[in-house]
Order: sequence, then C-alpha cells, then structure tokens
Amino acid sequence: MILGMLMDRPLIKDHRIREAIVRAIDREGYATRLGRGAAIAARSVLPPSSDGYDASLAQAPYDPERARALLQEASVPPGTPLRLLYYSPQELWTEVAYAVRSDLEKVGIQVDLVAAQSWPDFHAKRKGGEHDL
Repeated sequence: MILGMLMDRPLIKDHRIREAIVRAIDREGYATRLGRGAAIAARSVLPPSSDGYDASLAQAPYDPERARALLQEASVPPGTPLRLLYYSPQELWTEVAYAVRSDLEKVGIQVDLVAAQSWPDFHAKRKGGEHDL
C-alpha cells in the first residue's frame, strides 16, 4: 500500500502535518496483524527488491505522541478532517484503509473514507481531486 498525499491541499503543504501523518501510522503493526505475518513493513517508498532502493533512506518511525505534538505545533484543531480515497479489490485493502483511519483518528485527524468501486472509478475520483490522501 502507498499512502499518497495531495501536496496542493493547504493542510498537507505543512511538512509538520505530513510528518505527523507518517508517524501516526503503525506500519509494523499492519504487517504483523493485517499481513497475517506474510507482509513486510515499508521502510521507504521503494521495496528492497527495486533497483532504486536506498537502505539509507527511511520513513519517520511510528510515534503517535510525536504526531500529536506536531499537529499541536502546527495549530491543527482535533477532529480536522481529511478524505482518504481507496480502492479495495481485496478485503485486506479495506482493512488497511480502516486501520489508517483509526490510527489518524487516535492523533486527532478525522478521516472520511472515500471508496472507489473499480480501478477506473478510482482513477476518475483521483483525477476529480475530491480527496486529500
């Protein structure tokens, strides 16, 4: 799963918000629980098997306390909404979308899930820009 962020959104333009989102998401927990032990948590944008993979690059670690602090520092009021667009051809991807929503809500970001019914529908909705994540 890749969680993209629309950089033209006022809230997401602030690097503290983007870092808070990354720190709020428990990638290791997803790999263990949702991946049923068969998944590996992302360490960077590319998987280790990719030609462009660089082991020295890493995402910020899971740290919900730091995520809350970053949101407070950026003056983001609790319950601030973001919309997450997702397409789920398998039950696992729906579980991931709900887990992301849960993690973000724990740090104070309200997440509205926007489900696409098909891959073409996902791309149409993505081009329409009615989402933030």
